[in-house]
Amino acid sequence: MEAIGAKLFILVLDGASYQTIEEWLNDELLPNLTRLLKKGTKAILHSTIPPDTPPAWTTMFTGVNPGKHNIYGFLHGLPKYDKEKKDYIFSIVNSKYKKAESVWKTLSKEGKRVISINVPLTYPPEKIRGIMVSGFMTPSSESEYVYPIELKEPLEKNGYKIGIHYGEDANNEEQLLNLINRRIKSSIWLMNNFNWDLFILGIMETDQIGHLVGNDRKKIFQIYKTIDEQLEELIQNIDSNCYFMILSDHGFKEKDYVVYPNKILYDNGFLKTRENRSIISKLIPHLPFKEKLAKVFRRYQKNMASQLNITSIKYIESIGYNITSSTTHTGIRLNIKGREPTGVIDPKNYIDIRKKIMDVFRNFDNKHIKYVYKREDVYSGKFIENAPDIILESAEGTTFNQELSNKQIKKQKRYTHDINGLFYLAGPPIREHWIEDLDMVDIVPIILHIFNIRPSSGLDGCVPKGLFENNEQ
Repeated sequence: MEAIGAKLFILVLDGASYQTIEEWLNDELLPNLTRLLKKGTKAILHSTIPPDTPPAWTTMFTGVNPGKHNIYGFLHGLPKYDKEKKDYIFSIVNSKYKKAESVWKTLSKEGKRVISINVPLTYPPEKIRGIMVSGFMTPSSESEYVYPIELKEPLEKNGYKIGIHYGEDANNEEQLLNLINRRIKSSIWLMNNFNWDLFILGIMETDQIGHLVGNDRKKIFQIYKTIDEQLEELIQNIDSNCYFMILSDHGFKEKDYVVYPNKILYDNGFLKTRENRSIISKLIPHLPFKEKLAKVFRRYQKNMASQLNITSIKYIESIGYNITSSTTHTGIRLNIKGREPTGVIDPKNYIDIRKKIMDVFRNFDNKHIKYVYKREDVYSGKFIENAPDIILESAEGTTFNQELSNKQIKKQKRYTHDINGLFYLAGPPIREHWIEDLDMVDIVPIILHIFNIRPSSGLDGCVPKGLFENNEQ
C-alpha cells in the first residue's frame, strides 16, 4: 500500500478518449497533455451501461454498478402518477437518489480533506471534510451548490460560474471556452487557499462540444487546446510527489444510423399513444371546405402526427416504453402491476411478456441491434428494481433515440457517446505501461489504494495487477 500523506489530483474530461486526442498528441499540438501522457500508466476505461453521464460518473466515484447505486440515467426509472396529466411522470435524478457511498465520504471518514469541483450529480452537495462545488444537473446558479455555503460568495468573486445544462451558458463554443477558463482558475484558487488530500476537477465542456458541433474536429480541438494551455499553470500548483490521474466517463464516436425503440414497441402493440390536438385540427372548423379537409386530415393524421410530433406516449396504458437517452445502450421499462403506480402487466406474466418483447428486438436487423439482455445479466444489487427490464446494445455505427419517430430506423449522422473512455495515472510508484482491461468500478479501489485505505467488501472493482510497483493482486 502507498505511504501515509499521499495526495491525488484527478482531472475528469467528460467524453474524452484516446481516439479523439491521439492525432493531436502525436503531432504535439497539446504539449502539456503530451508531456504528461509520455509517463505513467494508460488504459482504455470501459464505461457503464449505458455510457451516460449520471450512471458513469456515479460508478466512477462509488466503485459499484448502477444496481447498487441506483442511478441508471438522467431520469429515475420508477415513475410517479400525475393526476393532472393522468399519466406517469419521471423525476430527474440528483445526489439524493444515489444509494452508495462516494469516495469523498469514505476519505472524509478517514480524516482526509477533499475538494470536489464540478462533478455531475453532486447537487445538493454532500457534507464532507473539505469543499464540494456541485456541477452539471444543478438546478440554477441561485441554488446552494457549494458546501460549505459560506464559500459560494468568495468563489463567485474569484470568477467561478457554474455550468447548468445545455442551452444555458453552453450553447456556443465561446461560452464553453469561457467556462473552462473560469473553472480552472477557480480550481487553482481553491488549491492554493485550502488544504486538500484529494482534489477532483470535472470538465464537462469536452462532452458538450461534441453534442453542440458534432464531429467538427477544428472546434473540438479548440476546447482541448484551451484545457492544455490551462494545464500548465494547474500542474505548477501541484506538488511533484502528488499522484495525477486523468479519467473520462465515456468516449465519442460518429454513428450512421439511429434506431427508435419506442416506434418498434408501438408497431408491435406494446406502446400506446395519445393524440395532442394540433394547430391544424383546431383550424379546420374555421376553414372553407372544412368537410373535405377534415376527411383528408383523418386519413393522414396518424402519419402526420408522427412527423409533426403531435402524438405523445401514453405511459400509463403501455406495456413497455423507452425513456433512456440515446447512446450505445438503452433500456425498455415494463409497466408492472404493484411496481408502477397503475401497472398493466400481471407479475405472473412478467417473464413471458419480457421474452416476447426481447424476441421482437432480437429479430430486428442485427446490423443495428447487436445484443438484447435481461437486466439481471447487466446489473446486480438491491436497487435493480429501478433498472430497465430489458437492455439493448447497438451494433457498430448505430445509436438509439428515445423519441417517438415515424420510422423504426433512420439513416442519420450522429456524434454520440461510445463505451470506451480513457484512464491515466502518474506518481512515484506507478509503472509506465499500458493496462489492457480497466472498468469504471476499478477507479475507487485505485484511489483507496493510494491513500492506504482498505476497500469495503461491497465494491465491484479491484486494483489491476501491476498498476503499482508493489501490488500483485
